Formats: sequence, C-alpha cells, structure tokens
Amino acid sequence: MASLREAKYVESGRGPGGGWTLVCDLSEVTVKDIYVALAYKGLFTWGPAEDNPQCPVESVVNAYLEKTLGSAENALLTIIGNTKLSELVQKIVGPGTKSPSLPASKKQTK
Repeated sequence: MASLREAKYVESGRGPGGGWTLVCDLSEVTVKDIYVALAYKGLFTWGPAEDNPQCPVESVVNAYLEKTLGSAENALLTIIGNTKLSELVQKIVGPGTKSPSLPASKKQTK
C-alpha cells in the first residue's frame, strides 16, 4: 500500500476511523497505473533459461520465449492501460448507478 500512497492514489489515516482511503479520480487512473505503482518488474515469473548459454537449443528456445512473452506482455499492458478504474467500479455497482465519489477535499490528480 505504501507504493500506492507514494503514487498519490491512497492516503492512510491513524486511529479510530483510520485506514486506507482512495484519493484519486477513478476516471483518470488506469489498471496499468496501479500495476506500475505496485513495483512492476515484469509480468511473467518464468522465461528464458540461463543454464547453458552455449547450448543451441536453449538459445533458440530463449529467443522464442523472449519474443512471445514480450508480445503477450505488451498486449496486456495495452489493454490494462486503456481500462480506467471507474469502468471496473461500474461493473461492480451496476450500470446506471452513480459511482462512489470522494469528498472534494480528498480528490487529487497525478
């Protein structure tokens, strides 16, 4: 949550009534923004092997994996970069329902 606070998407409060509060405009923040704020390092936890760099089979398989996983990652980042958090909220609360809004004093933009 600290990384979301540093990105100015949430604030934390202490004591009774404390906790985490959204402070961003959900219609301005994408799923990708949150993904990146949460210390994005790479989508896939597996990939090319480094066991025997001299092996021609490993070399060909690694090249294939790098290309394929890179394409998949780019496609996903494009999709989540075009999805606003407000769109997800509408799917939760239902179409035509007004999204929860933040008090004017809490609204911030990046």
